[in-house]
Amino acid sequence: MLGETELKNLADRALSMSQADQTEVVIFAPHSALTRFANNYIHQNVEQQDVDLRVRAVLGKKIGVASSNDLSDEGLRSVVERALTLARHQRENPDFQSLPSPKPIQRVDAFVERTARTGPEERAAVVAQICDAASRAGLTAAGAFRTGVGEVTVANSLGVFGYHREATADINTVVMGETSSGHAERVSLDVADIDGDEVARAAFPKAV
Repeated sequence: MLGETELKNLADRALSMSQADQTEVVIFAPHSALTRFANNYIHQNVEQQDVDLRVRAVLGKKIGVASSNDLSDEGLRSVVERALTLARHQRENPDFQSLPSPKPIQRVDAFVERTARTGPEERAAVVAQICDAASRAGLTAAGAFRTGVGEVTVANSLGVFGYHREATADINTVVMGETSSGHAERVSLDVADIDGDEVARAAFPKAV
């Protein structure tokens, strides 16, 4: 994770480069990992991390939006300039009044450390519970188990700054019999809530 300090620094850098009347910067920083399984065995582990920085430039009542994942100084200048260029070519929005001014922002605790630190071995152990149970029952299981973290920052030239982070875990499976199928899925902030045996018990009776 980049963290609140680094994301605030990125937002401040982008804001300082803008010549718009008002500017907003929104940064999304997702990091997710996925374990896929089919035919009662794991066949793929994938991991993805990205940063999406979006700039909204306001010129009077004209608004332009551009996005980029290039966080270098050159990249930030480029996305800010593209937002400004787009704003110059827009029609005025008569309903636009202003970007929001600073107000207290309530923090929401949606981050669970063990979910954020879950690796492929931990996901494989849960998937194994489903696949082993499917084999014993004469069924075929497929599905995916994903864990991930996400950060979002919102800042504007009027002084607004907000930061939020979260971690989530979700699993889904489809089990197939010769003439039928069953499905189950679970999602939680805490990966410890995801029980492969419980997911299997929810899906298997539907197929049987």
